[in-house]
Amino acid sequence: MIEKPSYKELENAVKQLREQEASCSALEAKVRELTKTHDALQVKLAALRRSQEALQKSERKYRMVFNAARDGALVLNGDGKIIDVSQGAEKLYGRAAADMLGRDMTDFITPSYTDLFRERFSGFKQLRHADEEIQVVRSDGSTVDVWCKCSPYTDAQGNFDGVLVFDREITGIKLLREQLIRSERLAATGQLAASIAHEINSPLQGVIGLIAVMKKTHGTDRKLQKNLALLEGAFDSIRKTVKNLLDLNRPGKHVLQRVDINRVIEDTLALMRSDLKKKKVQHRLELDRQLPGITGTPQQISQIIMNLVNNAVEAIGAAVPIENSSALKWLEGEIIFRTYRQDDHVVIEVSDNGPGIAEEDLNHIFDPFYSSKKKLGMGIGLSICHGIVEEYHGTIKARNALEGGAVLTVELPVPEKVKK
Repeated sequence: MIEKPSYKELENAVKQLREQEASCSALEAKVRELTKTHDALQVKLAALRRSQEALQKSERKYRMVFNAARDGALVLNGDGKIIDVSQGAEKLYGRAAADMLGRDMTDFITPSYTDLFRERFSGFKQLRHADEEIQVVRSDGSTVDVWCKCSPYTDAQGNFDGVLVFDREITGIKLLREQLIRSERLAATGQLAASIAHEINSPLQGVIGLIAVMKKTHGTDRKLQKNLALLEGAFDSIRKTVKNLLDLNRPGKHVLQRVDINRVIEDTLALMRSDLKKKKVQHRLELDRQLPGITGTPQQISQIIMNLVNNAVEAIGAAVPIENSSALKWLEGEIIFRTYRQDDHVVIEVSDNGPGIAEEDLNHIFDPFYSSKKKLGMGIGLSICHGIVEEYHGTIKARNALEGGAVLTVELPVPEKVKK
């Protein structure tokens, strides 16, 4: 027989049921609260995902524009260290991004421009913009002229945070600019030369005519005839100098033909051999015997060689004495002639072991009447070379050799019919 629960037991059971019911209500409230929190987190997570996707999309656009830019682009932090490198900058600097990241930009600029960039960088901190011409050193040691545009940027609080650098190569533009300046100088020189030629030639013709009369009148006086011949030679030299002045700015009227560069060099040096020997200057030939001919005139090519030789001889003659262990001696002069073919050009390279060319003179030595040799010359020899080479659509350049001395290089185009 089952015993009936007592009133007390029933009361306790009801109490427990009520407690369980209250606990379930609290649990349901918690569940509802957690559900709301979960839903809110889901909304936030969805928003975060959308923000992340937008950020990734923005990053892809930035990277695409950054790398597609025609110019090289760099990003520097507040300390001037490189923190981003575009593909254009890798190509311009000739370096991989990994080689540049974390390094100072001045590591890749020639020493003559590093102080200027550091000075400008201090100005960037005051949010100043700058456009500067600098020279970049590539990984192979070659240099590139670059127009550098720098723009500072700020953080969220408006404080200086770094610099955007856009680099554009201007080597070709700079060369064209120098050629334009030289052309303008030549034009002005041509006007001056024409005026000088008129002032010289007018009395010169009278003097030459008078000499001709004297030679005819005193035909039996051998001594006088000899002296008059010397005067004629001197005046003829003056006339040729005046003609060279005029030829600086007008193309010659020579008959063009096929010219053997090596033969012209050898023939010209044969004419100058006694003068070179007198001035104690040796010469060495390293000529490419397979060299194709160029279109020109032997006289003009010979004039180029002669002027280059005279320039080298004068430079060697101006060299300072060097110390020897036993006594003081002068530098022994040597000029080396090299010829070779480079692509569609014939190259003539004339180098000497003189003191080289001063940096401030390198960009001016082909300018008319520019001379650093003081009393040694008028400064038109290399200008004449430049004029002839330009007439042949070639180029002439000057540089200093690493081991010392100057190197002048002439490049003349190979005729179309012999190009391969």
